[in-house]
Amino acid sequence: MRPPLLSPKTLLLFTSSNSSALLVKISHFSTSQSSSSHYSSQSNFSARRHEEESRNVRVSVWWDFENCNLPAGVNVFKVAHTITTAVRTNGIKGPVTITAFGDVLQLSRANQEALSSTGINLTHIPNGLVL
Repeated sequence: MRPPLLSPKTLLLFTSSNSSALLVKISHFSTSQSSSSHYSSQSNFSARRHEEESRNVRVSVWWDFENCNLPAGVNVFKVAHTITTAVRTNGIKGPVTITAFGDVLQLSRANQEALSSTGINLTHIPNGLVL
C-alpha cells in the first residue's frame, strides 16, 4: 500500500531592488515520495493528473509593500500581470489572489488606483501597527 501523495507546495518570493526591475521567484517543494519508475510507467496518466491538479491550485500572494517596495520607475499597472505570469510559467493554472499589506497612505493615490484596478487587494495597516 502506497502512502497518499500530498500536494506540492509553492513559495513565491517577490523582491525589489533600487533598480526598476521587479523580481518574482517561484520555488516548488513537495512532501510526497515518488519513484522515477512509477512516473515512467504512468507518465501519460501523471501528465493528465498534473494538468488537472494545476488548475485546482489556488495561489494567494501576500505582499508587504512597505518592506518590499515598488522599484522606482516600474509600471504599476504591470505588477499583477508580472506575478500572475510567473505563476503560470511554473505550470500553475488555478486562480491567483494578490493582497498588498501596509500603510496605504505611503502609496501615491495614482499607485493605489493602479494596483486596485489590476485586481490587487489593498489592505491598510496603519504605520507602526505590529500584528
